[in-house]
Amino acid sequence: MDEYCEAEEYADVLRLAQSMEGQTGAWSYLNRIPLDLLVQHTDLTVQCFLYNLANLDSERCRQISRRYQEECNDPGLLQVIQALDVYLNAENGIQPSMRVLPVDLLKNVGLGPVSQAMILVGNSTIQMEKMLYDEAEYGIELAVQTCSGANMFVTFFAYNQLAQVYEETGNLNKSLSCYAQTFRFCNAKAMISGIKINYFFGLAGVLMRRMELLEAGENIEKAASILRNQRYHLDIADITLQFHQSELLLLSGNIAEGQAGFEKLLNTYPTLSLFNLGRLVWEFACEGCLDPSMSSTFLRELGTDRRQYLQPFLRLLRARLLAGQGKEAEAMEEVDDVLAISRLKKNKLRLVEAGLLKIHLLTVGKKLTSEQREVMNLLREAIHYASADCILLPFYLERSVLLVPLSAFSSADRSMSKGELTFLRRVWQVCGYDGICGRLPEQLSVREQEVLEELALGITNKEIADRLCISLATVKTHVLSIFGKLGVSSRLMAV
Repeated sequence: MDEYCEAEEYADVLRLAQSMEGQTGAWSYLNRIPLDLLVQHTDLTVQCFLYNLANLDSERCRQISRRYQEECNDPGLLQVIQALDVYLNAENGIQPSMRVLPVDLLKNVGLGPVSQAMILVGNSTIQMEKMLYDEAEYGIELAVQTCSGANMFVTFFAYNQLAQVYEETGNLNKSLSCYAQTFRFCNAKAMISGIKINYFFGLAGVLMRRMELLEAGENIEKAASILRNQRYHLDIADITLQFHQSELLLLSGNIAEGQAGFEKLLNTYPTLSLFNLGRLVWEFACEGCLDPSMSSTFLRELGTDRRQYLQPFLRLLRARLLAGQGKEAEAMEEVDDVLAISRLKKNKLRLVEAGLLKIHLLTVGKKLTSEQREVMNLLREAIHYASADCILLPFYLERSVLLVPLSAFSSADRSMSKGELTFLRRVWQVCGYDGICGRLPEQLSVREQEVLEELALGITNKEIADRLCISLATVKTHVLSIFGKLGVSSRLMAV
């Protein structure tokens, strides 16, 4: 095809490209064909657009789309091309809303299997936004079947997207399996370098949810290396790099450096919507170091964008920020809604985050009384849904309020599975509780647990005896036993 391109025999280039039926090897040659000729072939035009999108050449994508829309008279094809345009028309970093394209439409507009598959994968992004997780998974699997493994790039892209669906729902083990599927393509000579960045960034995100920070950092650096040598750049790639670097610093305990990276990102891209940075905003809010003005700005932006407001994670972030402003009743209502939706949609990640946030709302600045049972039930549920996929990040971010409930839980609940017990010990390690307590507490008896709960209220031994209907001497015996089992020497240390 090189010879045909050099001789400007573009009809032959187009003929050969069509015969290759969507193979990646033809895509770079499509870029050398004058647009007036290329846009006469819809399927090849779509392939060329997707090639440049993957290669981070947004200006070339705009040229292709603009020229094709000038020539196209088919309403179905226009709908497809305009759907692809959504990737280029982000305002302040937020892509416009897009309707899911029907499968029947894709089959009837003259697109080949590879182009159909690519758009099916793109559709899954919109389905995930609408919490249609099963439909998103089905669409990606259909995409892989549609192109029948004929195009390595499409298969790579499909599994990468499926990994993101699984990450959103907390199925982190499945997400890692998808990334393992795509890893084998990363070193292939035909693989487009720009799209590899998605792999490294995506994998790093999952690893950080599991608090596997060393491995996450290695993948972020690999993405950074590609970007340093990339001829073309999309702002979103540079934004994502700075985002992950700041997040890694924060989770590694370097909060000041993470804040500096966050501020640099905001200064470099002053029009960037905070919605794109929601995960960082959440993490800084959890650490208690979010600028109050940023909190107000986020809440204001969210109040004017119904589409973003419906996202479970952004609703949880809104609840946390509202609680920080003293609007606890409104925050609790939001959290309860997300808990109900997450249970209905089987979204383990958001269920864990919502449950732990509710514990935060129930415990911070309060003495646990009637809410104690609810706190323990929420914690039990969070551990149950987080343990199999090692969803550790939410526990780490709530570590300042979980020490007492986790201590009580670990000593009072004997129904946990082996996997849950292993996960619980990992929570203690990640949250730094081992450094505080030296070891996990020895199990307390039911009565000792009740006495410890009364101690947490700051009342006297006499008041404890009256509340539990036992003698003062018995209370003192229980208190000494609690001290011994916990390895402490004071009421405050025990609590």
